[in-house]
Amino acid sequence: MQARMGNARIYLGAASSATLTSEAGIPSATLMAGTLTFSAASANSFELRAADAWIRAQSDSPTVAQVTLVGPKEMIITSRRGPLSITIGEEMKVIPEAGSYRVLLDPPAVPEAQGPRGAGSGAGAGSPQKAARSKDRILILLLAASAGLTVFAVHEIFESPSRP
Repeated sequence: MQARMGNARIYLGAASSATLTSEAGIPSATLMAGTLTFSAASANSFELRAADAWIRAQSDSPTVAQVTLVGPKEMIITSRRGPLSITIGEEMKVIPEAGSYRVLLDPPAVPEAQGPRGAGSGAGAGSPQKAARSKDRILILLLAASAGLTVFAVHEIFESPSRP
């Protein structure tokens, strides 16, 4: 979906959802899932809310940005043209032009109640978790392939021309 809101244009990607509103006369959107790309003519042309963050153009120069919600507390923000400002709570950061950042929002600081631990407590019940060994397997396969290619190359280099 593509829409024009005042001096801003937004593009909502496939399997994405957003709510379009106007905050204090400034067109805005709240991204709930997926990817939203916007272009704004000036800093006050458009505001985007994604999770707990507000994203807008930093300057009055033309700006193009893309925001992807990866999860409820994770997003990727890319500035394709012009700098962006991202505000989370009281903290504001500037994303320079042609910059892309992964933003992780802190989960609420709620301490978990400590329950009983040990045999018979039910803690840790369920299926055991497998160790992540896929990286090791890929590394072993790459090393084996490079060793095989090296042996083949050395064999071809030192093979006698009289012996085919």
